[in-house]
Amino acid sequence: MPTTWAYYAHDMGTSQIPSQIVLPRILETSLQRALRLFPVVVVTGARRTGKSTLVRSGNALEDRTYLTLDAAEARAMAQREPRAFVSQANRVTIDEVQRTPELLLAIKEAVDRDERPGRFVLTGLRARSTWVSLKRS
Repeated sequence: MPTTWAYYAHDMGTSQIPSQIVLPRILETSLQRALRLFPVVVVTGARRTGKSTLVRSGNALEDRTYLTLDAAEARAMAQREPRAFVSQANRVTIDEVQRTPELLLAIKEAVDRDERPGRFVLTGLRARSTWVSLKRS
């Protein structure tokens, strides 16, 4: 059975909004629904559009392990041992996944073994070709 992914582009249009204002996350309900249906949910969009804030907020996201590949140590481990990195928790959010593309195959392998919904939330810059090529594999 092919791996099914939910894919959300997140664009809050924040370039005209002062940074101290917190906007309601209009995709939060959709994200929570996708987590009940799909093993992998991808949130992608332009820089500084609130992707990381979105995946760290909300009741459905509180009991997840959060890992960011902005951290050099986490990125090094992900590059060195991608399978071990994605196996750190049953439900994990990996922020800035585009920094370590080798993780995507490890995630696909993990989902092929266990297709439970809500296992992975991934964020990254909008590079649709990366996600489309993985979906086809």
